[in-house]
Amino acid sequence: MLKVEYSTRFRDKEKRTKKLQESVSIHSIRPQPPPGDTKGFELMDKVEAYHNDG
Repeated sequence: MLKVEYSTRFRDKEKRTKKLQESVSIHSIRPQPPPGDTKGFELMDKVEAYHNDG
């Protein structure tokens, strides 16, 4: 298990004083894509998308 601290998620959403932390399995972690990767997408391409923490 790894401890993850989010840079844009907070435990107190209004005050934004303490960043959200949680433990996740090492199998849930992947490296970030390389910077500047501006590949376009075609219809039916498989992508990963995140919205509202999921």
